[in-house]
Amino acid sequence: MLTKSSQYVVQSLLLATWLWLGAGYCPIVSAQASIFSVLEAQYKIDPTPVRATTLSKAYQNRADWFKKTPQFNYDSTEFYYQKSVLLLENARPLPYERLAEIYCAASDYHLRSYRDTKAAQAILKAWAAFEAMTRQGKQNKQLHYDILRTWSLIEIDNVTGGNPKKSLALIQKALTVFQDDESPIIQAMVLRDKGDFYHRYGNGAQSGRLTLSFQALDKSRRLYESFNNPADNQSLSDIYKSLIWYYNVKSNADSCDHYFAKLKSLLPSLKNPILSSWYYALRGNTLNRRKQYRDARPLIEQSLKITEIYHLEYGHIYPFSLNLLGVIATEEGRYDEAMAYFVKGKDWGARNKFPQSNSTFLEHLANLYEKKGDYKRALLYHQKWANAEFAYAETRSEKNLRENELKLNILSQQKQLTDQKSQQSSFVAAITITVLVTILLTIILVGLYRNFRNKQRINEKLEILNTDLAIKNKLLDKRNADNELLLKEIHHRVKNNLEVVSSLLALQSARISDPDVQYAMQSSQNRVQSMGILHQQLYQNEHLSFIEMKEYFVNLSENILASYNETRRINVTCAMSEVALDVDTAIPVGLIVNELLTNALKYAFPSGQPGRVLLSLEYLNDNILQLRISDNGIGQVPNSKPQGSGFGTQLVGLLTRQLDGTMHQDLTNGTAISIQFQRK
Repeated sequence: MLTKSSQYVVQSLLLATWLWLGAGYCPIVSAQASIFSVLEAQYKIDPTPVRATTLSKAYQNRADWFKKTPQFNYDSTEFYYQKSVLLLENARPLPYERLAEIYCAASDYHLRSYRDTKAAQAILKAWAAFEAMTRQGKQNKQLHYDILRTWSLIEIDNVTGGNPKKSLALIQKALTVFQDDESPIIQAMVLRDKGDFYHRYGNGAQSGRLTLSFQALDKSRRLYESFNNPADNQSLSDIYKSLIWYYNVKSNADSCDHYFAKLKSLLPSLKNPILSSWYYALRGNTLNRRKQYRDARPLIEQSLKITEIYHLEYGHIYPFSLNLLGVIATEEGRYDEAMAYFVKGKDWGARNKFPQSNSTFLEHLANLYEKKGDYKRALLYHQKWANAEFAYAETRSEKNLRENELKLNILSQQKQLTDQKSQQSSFVAAITITVLVTILLTIILVGLYRNFRNKQRINEKLEILNTDLAIKNKLLDKRNADNELLLKEIHHRVKNNLEVVSSLLALQSARISDPDVQYAMQSSQNRVQSMGILHQQLYQNEHLSFIEMKEYFVNLSENILASYNETRRINVTCAMSEVALDVDTAIPVGLIVNELLTNALKYAFPSGQPGRVLLSLEYLNDNILQLRISDNGIGQVPNSKPQGSGFGTQLVGLLTRQLDGTMHQDLTNGTAISIQFQRK
């Protein structure tokens, strides 16, 4: 038996090995899985805070591994971030500092992936954990700075409207954290973030902010380049992107090309498909503006290809690339090709509720129909464009009002100084005006006072009624909270009972030598676990009666791949939007996915052949849903007898009838099964 200290030494060595493997120095993913198994087994035996922290770091490293090409997968990164967080949230005492670090890292990743809502949710949790840490007397300046800086970038975001006033307060608070630290590394970081804020605020269009942004970013660039540290490549890429934008505004082609070349040199080391798609799209746009269409087109097509390969269509580079390709096709007289790009972009803008993009593509379509001589459709799209522009103008007006309020606050001190000088030079005139205004205000206030007294009496009566109503609302809130807690406890107990059943099946299976019986026991165990995962999601989410199916499918597929030890050979992708189903519908859907995915793992890829499985659940219209599972395996002969016992096929048929659905099978390229059913 190892002593306690010896166990921690072994644990530390395992984590170091895991970090080495996950960093890309060794492609043997099975070795990573083995280390996972050891760390998880140690934690189950001895769930100490130290072991929880070690395992959470392994999960976070796995999440970071999925951020890079060629294995980039947004869902898998988010999945392992969640696993890391859930592990720590069950530890006692709660490791607040570690939780704050993970939530801050997740928020930064969501923000860079254009998932603003998820970024905002994560940063609020990071701040709550950090405040709990500080109440315990702990300090971490870098973590404090990172949280405030990320939060500021979320609030300044121009796509969602943002909150410039709050963003300014946050970045000022962040800068005070290191105000007395003059080390070059800290100064490089602070200058980077100052320049980034000036660049993002108001899109950096005003000459004053543009100059401030450039000065800070250029100083930061020189510092980072002097360090010559590969760990700074991410910061340098952010700086190069902002400098490219600056020189684009200044129409300085040589400097723009210079920083494009510098950014391109960083792409192989960063392995970030989002950054690569941005580079190729913006580089193509620069050449497009110079009317070098032949050189611009393949770069923009490369950006579009990257977004489609890695499922990055939700980001704004995707419609930007569609727009550029459509414009180039229009300039070259290929109107039908341009039409296809513009229609695709219009559908993206409507689907993602992005009014600016939708308006741009509607205008392009109107002009294109006019060029083709189809004036009826041209008029129709001009009307749609005008309506979209009006709606977008309202949004911009609201945003401009918020920005004007911020400008007034920033300039208030300068205005006060100007007023003081003016008062000194015209004191007599000011007194005269003040007396006249005072007399006028006195007359007005006498009338207002009478109205005030009448309203005050009415408000006193309303206050009594509001107090009674507040008491009743408080009682109702308490009752609702108690009911919600009871439902969560029920789902938790159901999940625990299902885990017990799963464990019993596993124990029984271990005592059986017949492989067919063992397979049947394992299949039953997976079915039980699929329902257990569903109930676990119910008590962990805010809504207790609905399941978010994409997150559920990711968890379920990871569990099935792990149970069959196929995480390396088989890749499962959930290419779908978020869909919420009630519990009665989600359970049969989950069991169907369990059966079909298990069947694909067993029969679609024989002899160690690698493969890919695509999983989706989408609305065909307002009420009809389509569940689709397809693989690129060997397929099967039509009307042939099912392999295995056939029970899984029967179960899928029964569950489909339970949903009042219809099932279709396509064997032209691998195996694709579609099930359509009506949402109840």
